[in-house]
Amino acid sequence: MMRKGSDRMLATNEEMQRMDLRAVEEGHVSMVQLMKQAADALFEALCRRYGRKCRYGIFCGSGNNGGDGYALALRMKAEGIPFVICSLREPRSACARHYAQLLEESGEKVLELSRYAQAIEAADVLVDALFGTGLNRTLSGDGALLAAALNASGKPIVAVDIPSGLDGDGTLRSDTVVRASHTVTFECVKKGMLPYSSRIFCGRIECVPIGMPNEVKECADPTIVLDPVNVRPLLPRRRAQSHKGSYGRVLVIGGSRRMSGAVILCTRALLRSGAGLVTCLLPEDIHPIVASQVIEAMYRPVPSDANGQLTEGCLRDVTWTDYDLIVAGNGMGRGEATRSIIRQILDSEVPCLLDGDAIYEAGVHDLLAPVCKKPVLLTPHMRELSYLCKEPVDLLREHPQHSAQAFVWAHPYVTLVAKDDITWICQQERLALSIIGSDALAKGGSGDVLCGMIAGLYAQSKDAFAAACAGVYAHAYAAQQLAAHEDSMSVLASDLIEQLPQTYRSLRDRYCGRPDVL
Repeated sequence: MMRKGSDRMLATNEEMQRMDLRAVEEGHVSMVQLMKQAADALFEALCRRYGRKCRYGIFCGSGNNGGDGYALALRMKAEGIPFVICSLREPRSACARHYAQLLEESGEKVLELSRYAQAIEAADVLVDALFGTGLNRTLSGDGALLAAALNASGKPIVAVDIPSGLDGDGTLRSDTVVRASHTVTFECVKKGMLPYSSRIFCGRIECVPIGMPNEVKECADPTIVLDPVNVRPLLPRRRAQSHKGSYGRVLVIGGSRRMSGAVILCTRALLRSGAGLVTCLLPEDIHPIVASQVIEAMYRPVPSDANGQLTEGCLRDVTWTDYDLIVAGNGMGRGEATRSIIRQILDSEVPCLLDGDAIYEAGVHDLLAPVCKKPVLLTPHMRELSYLCKEPVDLLREHPQHSAQAFVWAHPYVTLVAKDDITWICQQERLALSIIGSDALAKGGSGDVLCGMIAGLYAQSKDAFAAACAGVYAHAYAAQQLAAHEDSMSVLASDLIEQLPQTYRSLRDRYCGRPDVL
């Protein structure tokens, strides 16, 4: 069954070529015009990321990818953006020749390959428009030489559609590849970019629309690539005629003497994400710390063991039916008591979200049965996913969606969020992908915030897949918003929580589909 429509999709080389052809034949868009639209979208992405004052170095191949580079140079010249342009060889595609000729007629000098070092030295940001998705051989000769020079420059590199040396289907295996810090890909995410061994060359992946008619967009892969437009309807709707009980009652079970911060971050994110009533069951010796940081929650402090962790009898007085969702694992610590607590939670009839140490115990000790009568959400990073799937991390990370999908087929009640620089959200019949991960999230506590966000969204909607998709995207979107105004290495997990009101407001805004806010 082919997917059609305006959503971002995962496409093969053949599917992209077919879309281009249909855009010309059925959509009445010439290839020259489509290339201009791609260059305009690329220009906007560059200006958003790097601004209009730096000097760009554009390196063009002879095919349509090079044509995108020539068309980009024309747009930069019209806008007064400083740039230098260098050609690997003479254009051979008709569209590339068209824009190269227009650039020559404008009086702009295109440097020959022999002057590539001068072009690299003169630029602040390098644009790789050498080879596109259809490359069917490893780079060699002048192409390999230029790729190596770009990589050695130490400057930011932006790949046009795909880094030169990769192909759209991921069939090439080579280390002779431009190592981009940012890849701007057009209309659809290319499937060959997704394996980890390819993503390390792509850097940050940004998928931009170029005005391709919706009726010609058609891909076989069912994956939903998340963006502000398709995330917006997944956010819970608030009603004027409602009260705190309308938006879910959540029990958070976690924390320990060594990790009180995890339950603080999770609970604050949960409340910021809209849950109506939140109760924390936690060791009594960290109760004053947590309660002083989260004054909106209710508390059930219980005795802890000698290590400051919860004991297996801590749930004895819990009435499960008082809650719509149980969240467990954040900062709990590992061990027999934690294992017993997770068993009791899974044996209850209340939906649950397991994170951190709860996933470790559930995976290592096979606590998840093949059949369960309630939704269970799991939010593992790659190491935790390896506990669930019984596979080495290095193998798992290359194609985590395959193992994640196999796991949810064996556990039909599970919604699984496989976290990495790109994140997969898996149910049996549904698969979604977020490509907007950020190094700003590479810090302790970020996962606790995500756990709380998904829990807060689920408490309102009672839809595990929608909550997971919206939570994952909003989490990364908040990091992007913060990194736009401060250095990403300084972003704290607690900063993400403070950013959530603006993030949710932005995602709900009816103009969120504009390219300038993606």
